[in-house]
Amino acid sequence: MPINNPQKPEGGHKVEVPKVQVPEKIFEKESSVSEALEDKKEIVKKKVEIPTPSSLKQPPKVLTAPEERDEFTIQIEKVLEEDLEEVYFNMSPDEQKKFKEKGEETANGIRKLLESVKTRTKEIIELITNWLKVIPGVNKFFIEQEAKIKANKILNIKNPK
Repeated sequence: MPINNPQKPEGGHKVEVPKVQVPEKIFEKESSVSEALEDKKEIVKKKVEIPTPSSLKQPPKVLTAPEERDEFTIQIEKVLEEDLEEVYFNMSPDEQKKFKEKGEETANGIRKLLESVKTRTKEIIELITNWLKVIPGVNKFFIEQEAKIKANKILNIKNPK
């Protein structure tokens, strides 16, 4: 295919550029490269396995900044732990850790409820009951009775008579 050169040579002649034939193997290589890339993607997909919750032995630990415990929260925790030392020390270390964490959550929840304008005794008793249910093999009636006693003591901290 003849192409006109924008800069004409001295004679004003047209310069012909020879046709270049593209070998078919280039296209074959291109398709094989894309196939190879697809194969690599498949391999990568197979190697990267996202663990499912059932395959995890322990849930990932979430690091949080330690909450500052004020005097009121410490008093609530003292009331919650009264008369439970023997029960606590009879638990396994895993149960103790779970019980302690749940107790701290309960104390913080109670503090938040007591900071509100309207005190909700029923919700405080429910928080304490849920915390005491962590104790293995404890009587349901013991849990209810302890929850009510502890709730009354906590309410007396807020509103001393």
